[in-house]
Amino acid sequence: MQQFKMDDIVKAKHSMINEINNLYLACRERLFENDILQWDEQYPNVDYFKECINRQDLYVYL
Repeated sequence: MQQFKMDDIVKAKHSMINEINNLYLACRERLFENDILQWDEQYPNVDYFKECINRQDLYVYL
């Protein structure tokens, strides 16, 4: 098992999907509060994040 230290940028893993989605939901809510309609309730979504993880093009900052 690979150990990460804080301040690492790493490829996202499927085990991180809940945290990634929760962060997205919080960000989306904040955007809506400020009348920024960049994301809607359909995009992006968990399936999109999973596809990005499978393509290995989603990264997270720890």
